[in-house]
Amino acid sequence: MIIKVVIPYFGKFPPYFDLFLESCRGNSEISFLIFTDQNSHADLPDNVIIQTCGFGDIKNLAQNKLALDIKRLKAFSPYKLCDYKPAYGKIFEDYLTDADFWGFCDVDLVFGRIFNILSIEEFQKSERILTQGHLTFYKNSERMKLMFLKNIKKGINFWDAISFKEPAFFDEIFMPAICRANQVIQYGQNQFADILPQYSRLLVAPTCTISNHPDQQFYWQQGRLFQSYVDNMEEVNHEIMYIHLQKRPLPPHYKKMDLRSNERIYFTPQGIFPVSQYNTDAKAENKYHVRQYQKRRWKSLTLRKIWVKLKIKQLRK
Repeated sequence: MIIKVVIPYFGKFPPYFDLFLESCRGNSEISFLIFTDQNSHADLPDNVIIQTCGFGDIKNLAQNKLALDIKRLKAFSPYKLCDYKPAYGKIFEDYLTDADFWGFCDVDLVFGRIFNILSIEEFQKSERILTQGHLTFYKNSERMKLMFLKNIKKGINFWDAISFKEPAFFDEIFMPAICRANQVIQYGQNQFADILPQYSRLLVAPTCTISNHPDQQFYWQQGRLFQSYVDNMEEVNHEIMYIHLQKRPLPPHYKKMDLRSNERIYFTPQGIFPVSQYNTDAKAENKYHVRQYQKRRWKSLTLRKIWVKLKIKQLRK
């Protein structure tokens, strides 16, 4: 089974991108194709390919594959790529000819061992695996390659979603609704840590199947990822698929050699720390982050974003 994940990314990578790459290394069942204007990294994992290109190259590719009109071309931007994710099977089809499954993911996350959580047998029987925009896989069939073009009675369809510059959450909200309406064979629960950006602590979103616990910790160790907490005076280490760190540019305090060691690498509100530096200060809440996040959030609020939120609410009724 050949699985390829497509990642077009333009602009500066997150500061912990080397950890992202190392976490890709531990998932050798998947090939990661990164299209970027950033310089290639040395010592890439065998399953990661970085193709250097300009954003204009991806824009031209999308134009050629989807025949975008002037309105949608004007709205096309690196930030807007999130709404194009379900169309990657069509846009990047020339790179996916030998793939049984294709997918997309963000780079503001760190993987554990994906197939320690997902069953390869169930994966192979499915048409769509996982539902969130930060990591999703599709069967490389003509039906799933063009599923994004289907309409839904409520919500926002693809052509409307890409007609304005603000994010429409098409990949996370409206595409799952399209798949449900078309009886797509779906597999995979949200056994990952989608960290909410509006808090000073690391708390997971309610859409995750894992729950929050007092004094919970998240750590990566030799390619595996864990949520750790104390229950009945005993440490529980619950293996999870990945951690998503949206809108948290956590500074790395580890060295490259730490990533290849047997030691734990901890994620905290203050950054990413090797076990040797994991202390009370490292674990402290980050209230400065909350202030900055709220400031950016309100500054970027537009009428179009409010309209999108109303459409999401309407779909969920």
